[in-house]
Amino acid sequence: MERLELRLLGFPELRLNGQTVKLEFRKAAALLIYLAELGRPISREIAAALLWPDADEEMARARLRRTLYRIRVASGCDIVAVGGASLSLDPALSIEVDTKSFERACNAGRLEDAAPMYTGDFLAGFSLRRVGR
Repeated sequence: MERLELRLLGFPELRLNGQTVKLEFRKAAALLIYLAELGRPISREIAAALLWPDADEEMARARLRRTLYRIRVASGCDIVAVGGASLSLDPALSIEVDTKSFERACNAGRLEDAAPMYTGDFLAGFSLRRVGR
């Protein structure tokens, strides 16, 4: 089973089977971050509208298709499962998100485990430009 790790405390980092996946476009990273934090499928329309709010529907959907393709090329596999009109992280992957691990440790009172996980503020230094890709 392939292992997907998302480090979101500090500047985001994505690893697949221990190897860093370089995503050239921040919208691709933003989509993966959103899916990981949400933890459930979303519609393609919602994803497109969130990432390209100023684009018309056709343009936003085309950009979403290109972004999904770029994620597939960068990772070498289908990290995002596309099912009909919905998107989710591939359920066949073993997924670890540091924010979720941190929250579980804090909720269980295991602060000695949680403290080393906190390497920076949530998505520190990460932003999206309002226009373009």
